[in-house]
Amino acid sequence: MSPEQMLQNLGLIAPILLVSVGGCVSMLLSVATKHNDDVDQDAERPGMYMVSSLVFLALALVALWQQQPAGSAWNGLISVDRFGIFGQGILVTASALALAIGGSYWDRQRLVRGEYFALSMFATAGMMLMVLASELLTFFVGLEIMSLAVYVL
Repeated sequence: MSPEQMLQNLGLIAPILLVSVGGCVSMLLSVATKHNDDVDQDAERPGMYMVSSLVFLALALVALWQQQPAGSAWNGLISVDRFGIFGQGILVTASALALAIGGSYWDRQRLVRGEYFALSMFATAGMMLMVLASELLTFFVGLEIMSLAVYVL
């Protein structure tokens, strides 16, 4: 595979990569700001987790907006068409709404943890991969990514 083809294939899954990186950033923020095993007591932390997650979801939505249907990538493992772009847009929007609503609820209950935001992002990335899957194996990988995150949630 040539470097140009590899960059084109990575461009096709850029929204999934952005959501995954957002989950990693939320998880790293959770680890970096945790001082003990108790529930986070700092009032700025829930906002920090939510803002970082929503920024990466917004970047993924912008990447989806600019994405053109380009056919298949990685020898037909994923297929990017209008339906896939539309489905991913719905998933990203629903995830952003769920994080905004759920984050404020957890903040009121004083139960905010960064893992909630990270796991929600990973579940969204798995669902986005399932939308683009054109083979059963790719669908199963997306299903496993999503189901492990949802199970831990």
